[in-house]
Amino acid sequence: MSNDLLLLAALRAGTLTALRISPRPRRRTDVDLRGANLRGADLSGADLTDANLTLANLCGANLSRARLVGASLRHADLTDTDLRHANLRGADLRSASLAGVDFRHADLRRATLRPKPPKPQRSTASTTTKETS
Repeated sequence: MSNDLLLLAALRAGTLTALRISPRPRRRTDVDLRGANLRGADLSGADLTDANLTLANLCGANLSRARLVGASLRHADLTDTDLRHANLRGADLRSASLAGVDFRHADLRRATLRPKPPKPQRSTASTTTKETS
């Protein structure tokens, strides 16, 4: 079975926890990883041009030097993701969770960045009652 078929089988079964995609010289424009669990995946240097990563879980993933030109990362969880030196030109990051993302030296030209607002912190203070005289 080819590596591509093994990858698809793992994604469909929901068993993928770590992944290494080697950079390829040819351009991939048909990558559909909607809702994929790529937590902790090593995608460094991967060509994910025009990839659909909507709702994907990329927490703690390594996407350093990855090519994500025109990729859709809407509603994706990118918490603590390494995007150093990544090419995100024209990428759609609307409503993505971006807490702790390392964007150092990333190319974000024409990228749409409207991150999901952080969840409100719960107040631990007890409710006080007003005394009346």
